[in-house]
Amino acid sequence: MAFAGDPEKLKDEALQEAREAVRLDRHDEYSLWALGMVLGTLFGQLDDGLAAYRQALDINPNFFLAYGSLGTKLAFAGQADESIENTMICMRLNPRDPSIFFRYSSLSLAHFLRKSFEEARAWADRAVARKPDWWLGHALLAASRERTGDHAAATTAVSRLVALFPSLTLTTFPIDIRDQDGRELLRSSLRAAGLPE
Repeated sequence: MAFAGDPEKLKDEALQEAREAVRLDRHDEYSLWALGMVLGTLFGQLDDGLAAYRQALDINPNFFLAYGSLGTKLAFAGQADESIENTMICMRLNPRDPSIFFRYSSLSLAHFLRKSFEEARAWADRAVARKPDWWLGHALLAASRERTGDHAAATTAVSRLVALFPSLTLTTFPIDIRDQDGRELLRSSLRAAGLPE
């Protein structure tokens, strides 16, 4: 969306198309998954996005994409345990998913919010190993390394993050965790690791 001439128009079009797809076939899990992505990611309507993912899983209980997306959004909602449970189901259903680094990041964030920082670091390490230019992996790696007392490694992770996105700051950091304590825990960890204000 950052490269779109009119991002708001594109967001509205995406929502209209996703809703139309669901209207045309209420039993198509992919349409509900797409609606969940649009609502939860583009519009920040987290609860509505979660509901759409759950509806998709009601239709197809083996739909790994919905488990993965549900796991991710549950982490942002501050529901770490349920996030981990759904993400692990996703990975069991499709262990060779080429985009599994998304799942590793979800697990890292969920464990971070549980203050299981060693576990968060281990999953962030896996995310970055799988996709070296995955910015969220570097952010979670920096935050979890900072919390485990490895400040030097945390600053290295922040340096890699800023190399990927030179204009990124704490102010422009795009992760919105619903739980205020969790949000501040991540921000303060990144601040201590050297991400500028």
